Amino acid sequence: MKSPLTILCILHLIGDALILWLGYAWLSIPESNATHLLWSLFVVLLFACSALWLHGTALAYFSGTESTFGRSAASALRHLPALMILAIVALVVYWLVNLVNSALGNPAFSLASWLTMTFRKPVSPPSVLAVFHAVIWLVEWLVLPALFAPVAAAIAINGFAGFRKFGTRPGLWRSIAIFVLLLCALWLPMKLLEWIPAMPNFSAEMASFLVRGGIAYLLFAGFLLLLERVTSSGMPSLAQSNSAAVP
Repeated sequence: MKSPLTILCILHLIGDALILWLGYAWLSIPESNATHLLWSLFVVLLFACSALWLHGTALAYFSGTESTFGRSAASALRHLPALMILAIVALVVYWLVNLVNSALGNPAFSLASWLTMTFRKPVSPPSVLAVFHAVIWLVEWLVLPALFAPVAAAIAINGFAGFRKFGTRPGLWRSIAIFVLLLCALWLPMKLLEWIPAMPNFSAEMASFLVRGGIAYLLFAGFLLLLERVTSSGMPSLAQSNSAAVP
């Protein structure tokens, strides 16, 4: 009999692929009429619920408060509305951060002018803008994931009570671990797919794409599962308050 961890890993490999396919299928749906629009909204909802349930199950299982895979899946399904609200909040926050990022041109020019006048040395606006973009990049990949990931783990176990996790300061080392694993799960696979090595013919190019795509997907699924393990392990009493001890 396969262990719950083995089942979880296999389900992640299959489930993530199906979810990505569902997202790709949604992009190809035309919105020329009301029927197509409703179908598009249904596919988006199915995509979001499937992703939240799959990864919520992993968060609940790795917390150690649920003894079996089935109980972890039931916990994530029961708390799916709370996870959906958290996902919406996260999307809104990232949207606002991107709005700020796109409006940094004038502040960068003003700051560059002030620095040039103050220190009597030329400071170019593109240099200042690059620093601004780097700060925004750290906010998107380090600060916000360190805030949202532990809350998602708490919600997968305790539902709406898990939102109280927002009031706690994330640990430094766990925040760094989340940052590194998130880069390995998302940023690194994207860079691997963007890299196109020179090949002698079309067949070699296709083979290269398939190999890079396979490696990128394994990085995505594997490091995402490891990220959920690191996020959920060793959670404080908030994650255990409503769960019975399992011998």
